[in-house]
Amino acid sequence: MANRTTIFAGAAGLAALLAGLAWAGGAFSPPPLTGPPPPASRGPFSGCIPTDMGMATRPVDQPRHAGDRYIYRDGTQVRDTDLDGRPATLLPDGSLRYPDGTTVAHNSDTGETTITRPDGEVTRTNIRMPALVDGDFVWGDGVRLPGTDPRGGAGKIAPDGSVSFPDGTVVTHDPATGLTKTRYPDGRITEVRDPGTRRGSDGNLQWNDGLTTPRTDPSGGEASSTAEGWIRYPDGTMISHDPTNGETKIVRPDGSIVTHNSDTCETKVIASPGGCLGAPPVIDQCLIGNWRQTGGGPLEWVKRNLSMGKVQMPRAEVTPLDLTLKSDGSFQTKNGSIDLEFYRPDDPTTTSEDPVTGKARGRMAPTTGFWSAKNGEVRACFDSGDRTTGAVTGSTPKHSVTTPFGFPGAAGADGVVSYTCDGNSFKTFQPMPKGTPMEYSFTRISK
Repeated sequence: MANRTTIFAGAAGLAALLAGLAWAGGAFSPPPLTGPPPPASRGPFSGCIPTDMGMATRPVDQPRHAGDRYIYRDGTQVRDTDLDGRPATLLPDGSLRYPDGTTVAHNSDTGETTITRPDGEVTRTNIRMPALVDGDFVWGDGVRLPGTDPRGGAGKIAPDGSVSFPDGTVVTHDPATGLTKTRYPDGRITEVRDPGTRRGSDGNLQWNDGLTTPRTDPSGGEASSTAEGWIRYPDGTMISHDPTNGETKIVRPDGSIVTHNSDTCETKVIASPGGCLGAPPVIDQCLIGNWRQTGGGPLEWVKRNLSMGKVQMPRAEVTPLDLTLKSDGSFQTKNGSIDLEFYRPDDPTTTSEDPVTGKARGRMAPTTGFWSAKNGEVRACFDSGDRTTGAVTGSTPKHSVTTPFGFPGAAGADGVVSYTCDGNSFKTFQPMPKGTPMEYSFTRISK
């Protein structure tokens, strides 16, 4: 004979049904995608200090001490002692004062170094202006260029710091970026870039301004430099840094980009194409647009595949799923509602304790994510979607029990479904552990 326990059992059955309905906002429901997870992100920033990459902010124009030199962020190198071997004092403004009374000040933005001697004599040099040393042109960062062309013609330094030769060759060098550009007489132009990094005593890579990055990726792969001046790791991470303005760019293996300015402490993250999919999306043009569910879904699947016994469902109202698939590979769904009523008619075994009705009402939150279509399958992942919540009420003439329910949101989930699309209609097919596949039918609302 039925009793109060039957009411709870009925309510539990409704809750089980709603567990499926909670995925009504996800026509791309589990099973989950297979394969390894996307590579871990490298270089997240905490405040003004990028963590994991070993990078740290630097004071503007405060040189770092390396060996017997002070090195400014544009690569300018200054001795750390006077001519008698006595160490210089680094002042708060980044200038150096020597025991013999000489002071050296440097501006990394202009490249100019000002040397003031004890007798008041002032000498100005510029890292961007090469000097002729032992027959070679030498820039302030140590880059050397032969003093003559192949025919023996002597080169000349132009006011802008470039070197021109009698045969028509012109060479420019930017110590700040490490870029050397050569324009030949026949019009050809070649570019060679030194990334401006050196190996520190700990093996890590360090730029002229003191910014550092590990010598290996998390798997131990050794970093290397490219001709364009990037630092590249075997896991696909790439890093560039401009000491002149403090800009650092990190391209992660998943295609996302992190930029950080160590002068302003500003950090920006640019999501990769495909977002949580971890790869650029493959777009089926037929799927792009605004769609509304016109058939299928969890409710129809339950009616077809779960035995309801004597229970009838006089009211079953579930908001049709509105789905927008965008050309950039993102998607979104709108919120929805659930309003169900279950009814068990009287029969010869009915008593006053038997459940008569069960009602359920709930709200489904909107979701967002990314999609990709290939070989008749739509793959998708959710990057937002809150819980589905509501309440189930079971009632008899003498008893009424209300039980709240809640199911986890879609955020973080992913899945794959088969699909067909013919222009204005779109269907998905999801195999289920038991019973027939769960299907969705959509009709196009607009492009």
